[in-house]
Amino acid sequence: TASKVLLPQTLQLGKCGLFCRRGIPSVLWSDVQTSQEFQDWCVELREKLRPQCRHLDDKEFHLHLTLARVKSGRSIDRCALKHLFEQGELCADQRSWKCEQVSLVQSQHCSKGATHSVLHTCDLGK
Repeated sequence: TASKVLLPQTLQLGKCGLFCRRGIPSVLWSDVQTSQEFQDWCVELREKLRPQCRHLDDKEFHLHLTLARVKSGRSIDRCALKHLFEQGELCADQRSWKCEQVSLVQSQHCSKGATHSVLHTCDLGK
């Protein structure tokens, strides 16, 4: 549960993908693989935050790392991206790291890009 003390977790990059707006790629991401316990904790934490976060969407939670954003109005060569994904070249080197803390971050999007503010950080294992 979200109130349960979790130990530091090993996270590993997995497959890469794109988030699209109206069919246009806007965000390049990598899947993050970890223990089922950690994924369940993230989902439960999100549900506990829902009453305080009026702008929280109802999309299913997917643990991921944002690698790049494509600014509005800029094109991206979809054929080149498709080739990278199909050939497995983009995220073939599955790196892993130890996660020892989790931060709640607020993203605010504006015409000049996104700004991020850390609202709270908790150390895993404490």
